[in-house]
Amino acid sequence: MLFLGFDVLFWAVIWILALVLTLFLLRGVSKFPFKRKYHMVYIAFLSLFCIISIVNAFAYLGGEVTAYVDRVVFRYYFAPIFVALGYHFSLYFVMNALTRSQKFTLYAVYFAALFFTLAFLVDSSLMVAGGREGLFGQIIIRPGPMAYLYAIYITLALLFIVRAFFVYYKNHQSPFVKQQTLYLLLGMLLIIGGSLAANILRFYPSSIGFNPAAILAILGISLQIIGVRKHWFEAIELAQIPAKAKKDYVLFLD
Repeated sequence: MLFLGFDVLFWAVIWILALVLTLFLLRGVSKFPFKRKYHMVYIAFLSLFCIISIVNAFAYLGGEVTAYVDRVVFRYYFAPIFVALGYHFSLYFVMNALTRSQKFTLYAVYFAALFFTLAFLVDSSLMVAGGREGLFGQIIIRPGPMAYLYAIYITLALLFIVRAFFVYYKNHQSPFVKQQTLYLLLGMLLIIGGSLAANILRFYPSSIGFNPAAILAILGISLQIIGVRKHWFEAIELAQIPAKAKKDYVLFLD
């Protein structure tokens, strides 16, 4: 079976590559001193993405529509919480203390994540009602009754994430802080936005079977690695940062 001219093995390998990159990032982050509360949230975020990558690779290795659908539904047992953790991390990253409105939106996102997770655990057909093979060998998913509502949930959470990072980026003067924030923001956009795009595309009968989530996830994780480990466009050391800038540099490498 082909997906836009590529064998399913190709997409399985792409998801395995995303898994390897995420494990590399997770290993690096776990070595940092846990000085700030967003560290554990970020580790949980990356850990869930590892599980999602494994499920996606396993689904493609099924080799045909029925096996793919039966396996890919397991992703939705973890995906809602994964999105919520992304927003949780963005808030903890940019704020020392959350405002009342931020707490409200965070609780709302987690409540929605728990709602979708429990709903999909009870009946996975609420998200994926089935699938069929298209004319060109692509898999076309038949969405369940909650699929579009779930897409709205991801969209809103993504907008919250963008707003949190953007305000932080706009208000900070340190170029070192701004560059790492930009890397993390773009990484989140590609990882979670790719998932949203994939969910939307597969619900249309005209879909050509291309799943952007895997490619965008690799790009997103790569940007996160750069943001966490390099924290700048050039390979500079933290020791080279001016003393005044170091006081503002309260990110992963402080």
